[in-house]
Amino acid sequence: MKRSKIRFAAFWAVALFLILPCISMQAKKPAFKNTRWMCEHKMLILDVGTMTENYTLEFTSAKDCILTYKWVIPAHPATYMKEDGTVDLIPSSGAEEVSRGTWRFSRGTLTLRLEDGSERALRFEAGFLIDTALSTGELVYRQLP
Repeated sequence: MKRSKIRFAAFWAVALFLILPCISMQAKKPAFKNTRWMCEHKMLILDVGTMTENYTLEFTSAKDCILTYKWVIPAHPATYMKEDGTVDLIPSSGAEEVSRGTWRFSRGTLTLRLEDGSERALRFEAGFLIDTALSTGELVYRQLP
């Protein structure tokens, strides 16, 4: 009987030593306050070239954030030819949109609530923020130094 109690205690001690590091890793909350994160996404647009989208997420306080979205399309030849055989060059174009909002982090998910009423949920995984907002893939944010 005494031997089975020792085995039982040893089993739980080993289980505790194996599980405890995993629990502490999950419990560690990342610090977002006063940090900046950036994601660059490139998308091929036929007959135009590669459109570059930049997302910058800045945490200005313990609850406020700024999300900046900027896109650029390079200059490219027109898809038509003029009567004299020449092709016009369409100039590059782009735009920038800045949204302010609030954020909260819980259980590995960062939730952004922007001023237009929309919400975005990003996963915090292996030191990166991952946004699944795109239908074609994920946006992966890296922290800027």
